[in-house]
Amino acid sequence: KCIKQWEKFRKEHPNWKPPETDWMD
Repeated sequence: KCIKQWEKFRKEHPNWKPPETDWMD
C-alpha cells in the first residue's frame, strides 16, 4: 500500500532489516 515508499526506503537503506520477530511473523 506504500510500495513506492518502501522501495525507496529499501534503496536508501539497503542494509536495513526488520526485527526477526516481525519479519518471521
